Amino acid sequence: MTKKILITGVSGLIGSVIWNWLNDKNRYDLYGLARRFDPSARINPTTLPAIENEHHYLVNITNFDEVLEAASDKDVIVHMAADPRGDAPWDIILKDNIIGTYNVFQAAKEAGVQRVIYASTVMVSWNYLSDEPYKSICEGLYDNVPPDFPIITKDMPVKPHDFYSSSKVLAESLAHKYSKLGMSMLGLRIGGVNKADRPADDGPASPLWCSQRDVAQMVERCIEADKDLQYDIFYVLSNNRWGFMDIEHARRTIGYEPQDSTEDFE
Repeated sequence: MTKKILITGVSGLIGSVIWNWLNDKNRYDLYGLARRFDPSARINPTTLPAIENEHHYLVNITNFDEVLEAASDKDVIVHMAADPRGDAPWDIILKDNIIGTYNVFQAAKEAGVQRVIYASTVMVSWNYLSDEPYKSICEGLYDNVPPDFPIITKDMPVKPHDFYSSSKVLAESLAHKYSKLGMSMLGLRIGGVNKADRPADDGPASPLWCSQRDVAQMVERCIEADKDLQYDIFYVLSNNRWGFMDIEHARRTIGYEPQDSTEDFE
């Protein structure tokens, strides 16, 4: 039976990447949700359903009733809708990232959705970057880094940097609650996905870069993961030599195999 997949935030960068990746697989019944459609957006116009098509919902996730209608009869929701700005003010974060995420999770519960895969972020661990050896890694001072430097895992305390990353900590907590209600809730701490689809030339995000196809592959792995996987969190990075957040857990648990790395661009 073909799975019905609803992708929220489908007009954003990561949402559109996921849409195109899954669409190319030709094995899912895809539905997109966005609050607006911009013809100049990043989505491939040949693969995005037209606005009037029943597979595309123009919905603001702050409207619970509309989200519930979109969630009806879906097997999986891939929740990517959010305001991703690190400097976004609290009132926007509250509305779009916190109330919106609650609406998606609660609508999924009421609609009988089997699994929600939702965007968290590596930013929930961002303040580790002021500690050694991560500080030296981000500054490119590799001679200061021991060969067996410790990897940051999902079991370590979160250290969010701003309102945005704090909202993602709350999303992970809400997901845990809903997993106890019988839903499968899988969180993705996504690294630095960008439009150029290449690591930044400098700056702290380079070791935490994630290619577009690697984040899309991770979503597909989560869609196909064992139905008994009720709650988990995965860091989503490419196979970067100096990546210091744990991708081995995703390899072991759902078979994630990143295809790219920052070293490919050296």
